[in-house]
Formats: sequence, structure tokens, C-alpha cells
Amino acid sequence: MMRAFLTVWPFDLLDADFSHRLDRWHGDIGLTGLAVWMAGGPSIALRLDGAEPRLFRSRGGLFFPPDKDRYGDSRLKPLVSDWSRSRNDLARIAEECARRGMELRCVAAASSIGRMAQRHPATAVKSAFGDDSAVSLCLLNPDVEAFLLALVDDLSAREHVNGLVISDFENAWREAFDPRLAAAPPLSGVQRQLLSLCFCESCRQRASRENRDGDMAARSVRQWIDRLSHLADEQPPSVQEIIDADSPLSLWIQWQRKELSSLAGRVMEQCRRELVFMPDPAADPVTVTLGTDPPAPVRVMKLLHDEESLLGSHSPKELLVSLRESTPDRHQRMISLVTRAAERGASVVTFEGAVIPTEPALVAIRQALRYARRTVGVP
Repeated sequence: MMRAFLTVWPFDLLDADFSHRLDRWHGDIGLTGLAVWMAGGPSIALRLDGAEPRLFRSRGGLFFPPDKDRYGDSRLKPLVSDWSRSRNDLARIAEECARRGMELRCVAAASSIGRMAQRHPATAVKSAFGDDSAVSLCLLNPDVEAFLLALVDDLSAREHVNGLVISDFENAWREAFDPRLAAAPPLSGVQRQLLSLCFCESCRQRASRENRDGDMAARSVRQWIDRLSHLADEQPPSVQEIIDADSPLSLWIQWQRKELSSLAGRVMEQCRRELVFMPDPAADPVTVTLGTDPPAPVRVMKLLHDEESLLGSHSPKELLVSLRESTPDRHQRMISLVTRAAERGASVVTFEGAVIPTEPALVAIRQALRYARRTVGVP
């Protein structure tokens, strides 16, 4: 049977209807598990159907009580969300899922947990212009690597936790994709991708050991961003065309991708449970990520959004479906795509949204799962 997860935040899940909601999601909708955020960034949500508080704000952090002894190899210490300091919601959710035979995956952001970048600016991503990120940690910083491995070790050791989902596994100055970042003329997608590249001191020191020149690569980024702003009506080059034409920049990006892939392998070795990396359906594409074709044995969810998502030489086994566009037309496309994915051998699907799904979205999920399971001969 196709396994099906719904991604939720603990503060949305845990209310007076928690038990009833789980019963319905499992028995009526057909979900086989939950993917619950346990380490994330700041969020704000308008909660409907009488939920209190109606406007929920979180500065992010860890949404569970950490085992602090596991974090001794890093100078970064666990930053627990204000909402979770006197609670152990992970244990309660895990027990309720186990009682119903539902799987539980814990979702953790790798590079954008809470206020960690502000608390530890020396470990933050730095742009080619020398600006520290206020939201993104550099995954190639040794202290950040050690913290991430400890977090994976901590979560995967918890009782009734069946798997981990790692999001934001990217080295990006995320402010580059903030729509509030003003420029004249407005920055293009190519400029934002270049601006997202990390040139922090840790990256420069490590890369220099392999003869990668961070100064030259950063200078290339600054020059390209300025040059692209003065192209007038000319057709701008793509990011790949720029990389191919710029040797220092190409070598820099190749090195960061290689190091991220190596870190992904260590994360998998550290994890005691099933582990998968999740792309961000809400973010613009960034240049230096793990990518959709990482070396074995790293597993990455395939973002399913149109017919092209199902094409390629390798049929995706694990899918990510965004619920952020909840419209009748989108629901029908989702039903069709999940069914077609099942025909091609997909065995896991995760439905991701910013909040608890609406009733129409839940009905669409139920239909998608029923059609998909019938397609492979499972009622």
C-alpha cells in the first residue's frame, strides 16, 4: 500500500480535537503517518475554525526537549522554542501515532532553525558582499555540521519515531529570495541565485585547502550581479551559462556541492531511522543544494507539481505534494498526478502545507490515495 504522510506543525496539531483528528486522518482519509516539524524557523499562521490563539507566532527553534548531552561537540547549543519549553509534545504525538499504527517522521530544518544565525553570526552564511545572513547557517561550518549531526542523533533515538525528514539542506544566503529585497532595477532570478552563494570565512578556509579561490569567486559574483543590471534589452545568460564561462565561480560551486553531498552521507550514517531530504516547495531554486540526483545512498523527495515531475529515466519512489495552492483545479491535478506516480512505482507520498488542510483539500487527498492504491491493486 502506498504510504502517505501529512506535514504539520505541532502547535497546529495539538488542540482539543487532536485525538479525533488523528482517527479521521488515519481511518477515513487514508494517511499512514505524520511528518511533524520538530526543528524549524520562524512562522506566523492565521488559525481558523475557532483555534486559539487565532494568530500564532513562533520564533522557531526546537519543538521538543533536547538531550543536551548529545550536543557537546558543537559550540552551538539547542535553542528551544518558547512554545515548547515546558512541554514534551513529541512524546505525546509519538504515543498517539503508535497507538493507531501510524508512522511518525520528525521534520527538521538543517540551515534555518529559529534564531540560531542571529545568535551565532560567525556560523552564518555570508554573501559575496560580506553580509551575514540573519536566517541561514552555513552547513559547511564545523560547529553547524556537529550540531546537525547531534540533532539527527537526538531525534532518531526517540521512542516511536520511525523516520526523519531534513529540509533546507542548502548553503544559501536566503535573504536573496526575500521579496522585500529592493533593487533598481529589480533583481532577476539569476541575480538572486548568485547572491545566495555563501562566502563565509569557514567556506573560504576549507576551500583554500583544495585550491579554491573564494576571493576571486566572490568578485565574480559581484561583477555578474552588476553586469546583469545593465543588459538593457539583451537576453541575459542563465546561471549555468555564467558558471560555464567563469572558472573561479564554477570551481567554487563544484566544491560546495561536493562538500554538501559528503555531509549528507554523514547525516545518513548518523541517523538510526529512515531518512529523506525534502525540497522546499515555497522557495525559489538556489544554486548550491544537495540536488535532485545525489550520490547513493542519499534519498531526496521528488517535488510533484506537473506532468514533467514524473518524467525522467528514474521513476520517483518518494514524492512531495504541495497543498499551498488549495483550489479545485489544483486538487484535480493532484489526484491525477498521484495516481500516475503510483503507476510508475511511487511508494511514498507526503502532502505538505503551511497549515492544517481544509476540508476540500482532505477530500482531495482521500481521493488521490484511493485512486493510487487501486491502481497498484491495493484497496
